[in-house]
Amino acid sequence: MAGWHVTANDIKNWTATKKRRAEEILPLLIKKLIMVSCMPKQINFPSGDSVAIGGWDGILDSDSGNEFVPEGKSGWEIGTDYAVKGKADSDYDKRLKEPDPFEINDTTFVFVTSRLWTKRDIWLRSKQSEKKWKAVKGINAETLQNWLEK
Repeated sequence: MAGWHVTANDIKNWTATKKRRAEEILPLLIKKLIMVSCMPKQINFPSGDSVAIGGWDGILDSDSGNEFVPEGKSGWEIGTDYAVKGKADSDYDKRLKEPDPFEINDTTFVFVTSRLWTKRDIWLRSKQSEKKWKAVKGINAETLQNWLEK
């Protein structure tokens, strides 16, 4: 199909109608996108039934980054919740208290959602201004669409 692509609305609607399946597959999608985007030294993104194990949703260490993947060490939290800000805040606060295996000032915190998250940039500015993590990134359905297009 020439010209076919996945849109942000496709991702959002998939999440809304297949929430549990999205929770299981989204980490795998992120892992595959990372693998084709850079050459990680370490990568661990449990998916499928393993999402229930706990801990970070993704652990990454990469010598090179890009607009989607931070250079160096990063801890990833992934959410499919409708209340994106609440989930992002909860994961952010949880990881400040439990950053292991990371050192906070040497690690980028990445929050990923398969929702649209229209106030992402406001959230990012607020968290980055706290200067607790090396950097803070946010990826939403629109970012995922752009990443898939690349």
